[in-house]
Amino acid sequence: TEDGSVEIIEQKTENSGMPQGSILRRGKVNGITAGKFRVGENVEIYARSYSIISCNESTREYCRNVLNFPESALRSLPWPEDTFIKKNTEKMMRETGFGNVNRNRKMHPQKEYMEALLGKPSSMTDLGSFLTNGQKCLCFDMIWDDTQKLYGDVRLYKMNFYLSDDTMEILPVHSKNDGRDQFPKLLKRSKVPKDIHRPEGAKYTWQDLNIGKVLNIY
Repeated sequence: TEDGSVEIIEQKTENSGMPQGSILRRGKVNGITAGKFRVGENVEIYARSYSIISCNESTREYCRNVLNFPESALRSLPWPEDTFIKKNTEKMMRETGFGNVNRNRKMHPQKEYMEALLGKPSSMTDLGSFLTNGQKCLCFDMIWDDTQKLYGDVRLYKMNFYLSDDTMEILPVHSKNDGRDQFPKLLKRSKVPKDIHRPEGAKYTWQDLNIGKVLNIY
């Protein structure tokens, strides 16, 4: 409402086989104002007709108090039945005894790239954190005490923790004639799980880092 822009996001459906997410990036559309969006009416945007069936409570209050919509334009309508979800849920119930199962699988980079070519915008999950923290980075000096193993010793490293996306990288500190290969990184920039047996579980954040803390990294 502050600038009259419009954004349309499609609700994601598991295993639909189609690119989903943002259909229309935020921007102004000619002839479209807040007064056009009334429950029960159709709004045509770029040759697509969208049926307005509901809104959240804050939107309902704004339309009632600011736009003076009648109550008939604010009552929610029943959601249309999605036959794909219904059939998929029935199939999963027959095979596993449960409904839709979210396996939390990370999308393959090639698949993400192909969907972007088809028009799906890239993920905006961490945009707020990036805008707040940008390239702010926490730098720590670390040691890896490997003396419990045969010929093991204490090695020096530097860790950079990026606040924008909670990723870290670990760089070895080389000394002259230390007899070691000059590898540039021990760990490339990535999110690191707290439990190596649960890679999809909780990840390290800046709140887990303090002087004297021991980190178990892979």
